[in-house]
Amino acid sequence: KRSNKELLPIIMFVHGGGWQAGDRDFLSINYSGGLTPYLLEQGFMLISVSYRLQCTGTVVEDMIEDLGDAVRFISKNAKKWGGNGNHIIPFGASAGGHLSLLLSYSKKFPEIKGVISLYGPTELREQYLWDGASSWYEYLYLPFYIRATRKLCRPGANNADCFERISPVALVDSNTPTTLLLHGMQDALVPVSQARQLSKALAYNNITHALIEFPCAAHSCEIYCSSPCSQGTLYAIERFLYNSIIANP
Repeated sequence: KRSNKELLPIIMFVHGGGWQAGDRDFLSINYSGGLTPYLLEQGFMLISVSYRLQCTGTVVEDMIEDLGDAVRFISKNAKKWGGNGNHIIPFGASAGGHLSLLLSYSKKFPEIKGVISLYGPTELREQYLWDGASSWYEYLYLPFYIRATRKLCRPGANNADCFERISPVALVDSNTPTTLLLHGMQDALVPVSQARQLSKALAYNNITHALIEFPCAAHSCEIYCSSPCSQGTLYAIERFLYNSIIANP
């Protein structure tokens, strides 16, 4: 646990919802029984943020603009809340994981010391999506995944360029922050191949990271407090956060 005199490292939660639904209350709704109280007890500050949704005509790059504003606001005001504005770790699930990765991989925010993605999409370029598929259900569901993500770029834009800009895999380089990826191996909404492709890119660039795959686990498996996925997620996040503190005292 952190001492009372220390400024608390900040976890910035980015909710999921398929880029179309949800708000910052997801943190208290989905994690009230396990992850949230535990991390607060361990001396972390949790801040949940909202962003404009796709149903309002917003595209992913607008959402990232909103999250960038959130980082700047948190960094500016953190000290009066008892938080360390120079130590922020975005943490998101599903669409929120995707947005957390994009925000962190933009390299625009030195206060971001790492990023956590739970089953977040990492590759949206259609020509590469089939490369990582390794099971019959991935081949079955990929057409639906492709269709669901085609509206994430503004109509009339150069879609090839846009989908590259919003694919975390395409943004990895030697300056990418340390990353934690967690994914259920039976996820039918976001195939586990997405996490594996990003892990491969991170390894190629010698980025400190971990990919943890949960057998027999589906999308959102961590919200069931007593499940192995939930317990493994809590432990992995705790270890990742403490290692980030050691690396960035």
